[in-house]
This record gives sequence, C-alpha cells and structure tokens, in this order.
Amino acid sequence: MEPNKRSPYSILSKVTRDDVIMEPFPHIVIKNALDDEIYEDMSRNFPLLNHKRKEGDDEKVEMEQMAEYGMNLIGQNLVNETWQKFINYQLSDAFFKDFVDVFGPAIQQAFPNQEEYFGKRLEELSAGPRPSSSRDALNSRGNVMGNKMELGHVPDTGFDCALDMATVVTYTRPEIPVRGPHLDRPNKLFAMLFYFKDPRDTSEGGDLVLHKVKDDRAYRKKDVVYTSNSRSFDEETTEEINRATYGPNTLALFINTRKAIHSATIRPNVKYPRRHVYMHGDLAPRSLYQCVDTPPTIGNKLRSVYHRVRNLV
Repeated sequence: MEPNKRSPYSILSKVTRDDVIMEPFPHIVIKNALDDEIYEDMSRNFPLLNHKRKEGDDEKVEMEQMAEYGMNLIGQNLVNETWQKFINYQLSDAFFKDFVDVFGPAIQQAFPNQEEYFGKRLEELSAGPRPSSSRDALNSRGNVMGNKMELGHVPDTGFDCALDMATVVTYTRPEIPVRGPHLDRPNKLFAMLFYFKDPRDTSEGGDLVLHKVKDDRAYRKKDVVYTSNSRSFDEETTEEINRATYGPNTLALFINTRKAIHSATIRPNVKYPRRHVYMHGDLAPRSLYQCVDTPPTIGNKLRSVYHRVRNLV
C-alpha cells in the first residue's frame, strides 16, 4: 500500500520500504512521522502529565517512570479524540497490515523460515490488542519504576500477534543511563518508540541507540546477563550504528532479531520529563531466535532438537 493511502493516524503513514535500514538488523528512524496537526494536538494533550511527585522524594528517587496502557487510557476517558483514534489504529489489524507492507521483505530476509514458523504467510497473520488482564505487574497508576513489568507471557488472544502500547513519562534526578545495551525477549516481533519532546526542553539525551557487537564472542552465555525480560551486554562489547535522537514527532521501530541490541542514553536532570509512546508486537510464547551461544555438547544439541519440535506442536 502506498503511504498516502494509509490512515493519517498510522505511525507508518509516511514510511516506505526504502526507509528501512537493513544492517545490522531491520530498523527505521523517521522524523516528522505524523502530520503536524495531529502530532501537535497529541503533544499538547499528552496523558499522565498531571502526575505529582511526592514531597521530599526528590533526594531519594533516581528515576521515576509513569506508564499507562493505551486501552486503559481509552477505557478511563483519559485522552482526547485524536489520541483515541491514534491508539485504536495502532492496536488494530489494519496497522499490522501497514507494518507487514513496510517490513515484510525485511522480516523475510531476517527470518527466512518465518512461514514455516508461523504455519502461514506473514500477510495472513492476524493482530489485535493484548488484553489488559495480562498486565498484573502494573499497579493502578501504571508505575513501572524499577523495571517491574513482566510481559513475557502472551495470553491466548485469538491473534497471531498481540499488540501492546503505553504512554510513558520519565523523570530523572541524576544523570543516569535509562538502559544499557540489551536484547528484548525473543518472542517479540518488533518494538517501537515514538518521541514527544516538550518544545521548551532544550536538553540533550534520552536517545535510543542501536548497536552491533564488535565480535560474535559477545553472544557467549557467560558474557550475557540473562533475565526474564531481556539479555544485557557489556558496553565494551558493542558499538553504535544508528541513533534516534530524542525529539518531537520522532519515530524509531526495529525488528527484534538476535542482532537487535539497543540502549537509551543518559538523560539530564531537567524539569521536563521524557515523553514517549512505547509499542511492541508479541508472538506466541516461542522464541524467534537463540539469544546466546551454547557449547555444542550432546545435552545442548538434544535441548535444541526438543525446542524445535516443541515449536512445531
């Protein structure tokens, strides 16, 4: 589909296949992603800006991050009509078709066996919103401080790809990195950040950095910090290959391959929070790739065969 035929509320409304950068993993970095009128209305009415810090907490809190999921924002009438149209579209099968139209060839190149994996062609996959009941780790205010979100499980949604979105507001006191180089969960098909930098904010920092490893030995299991939600790499084992500078109306989206290492840069202590929309698409709870290398022992080979067979069931 040509970009001018997509909905103006699609975050990919202006993106073409020519915008996709293939190395070292498929990604885009797009400025002025939405039409100015739509973006300005959303920026003026960005949700969660009524959050108040507790008195006396400034000296204690290094980073405070408030998030609320898209469907909750609509269900609780926390956003205006423009935001509702934006959220509803991004969490729809129509958006997923836009996504496949732009990234289909890149996904085919990154995962040549994807049709065998899914049991159908990429264009035939269905997508829709993840049910809010699967987000028990979030409290009623959506506070994700301390990276407590546990979203590894993909419930039975009836869709091949469960779409999720949150608006995020981050306050930092000292100059600390938001997140070092890491890989996301291997059942995540893509991840997206859409920035809403306050026009009064003249600071620098809070960028999304895309990395590549300097040497494939960085994937050795003993060198990767492995958690339920991500796999972290030592900064010395990676190098920057592209960057989405934190700015207004700026989009970054990448396909989550084994090479999709990314981080967020230091954010200075300023009175204006870092505002963005985060979105991702999760597949069934199966891994698209192996995150770390394992020695070719008989036990590891048997485990590899077991998981391949399990994925076919």
